[in-house]
Amino acid sequence: MLKKRKCKCGFEVAVRTSWTNENPGRKFIACKLYNHDTGHRGCQFFEWLDEDPLEWQRDVINTLIAEKHRFATDLSLLRGRVALIEHEKKRLTNEMERMKKKTEKRKGCESSCKHQIVKTDHVGLALVIGGLVMLSVVVSVVVVKVVG
Repeated sequence: MLKKRKCKCGFEVAVRTSWTNENPGRKFIACKLYNHDTGHRGCQFFEWLDEDPLEWQRDVINTLIAEKHRFATDLSLLRGRVALIEHEKKRLTNEMERMKKKTEKRKGCESSCKHQIVKTDHVGLALVIGGLVMLSVVVSVVVVKVVG
């Protein structure tokens, strides 16, 4: 029925939804040339398809819309943090691999040299492992925040 209706320009009307604070979620028909962003309304044809919401309904809808935007922003921030943590995890893993290779290269040293290198590498390896444990805890917390 609505598709056959035409505005004063001769075009079929367009069914749209208002997301203003005054009329959140209300359906209306308007000239196809209507452009909310520019304010251009074509032939000015406009008609609401539903009733004006009650004040409490308007408040609830606007609150839900605001919460949706807040959650979307929070999710975006958390995704960015997860990406940074993943990058740091990759960097630490590469560092640990580099240290393992360095340790393997030094295994051919004399026993006194070997003793000193093993001590140094154990400290470095302990720092890397500690960093990975901390990273694992941070990733777990972020995942819990995102998922639950």
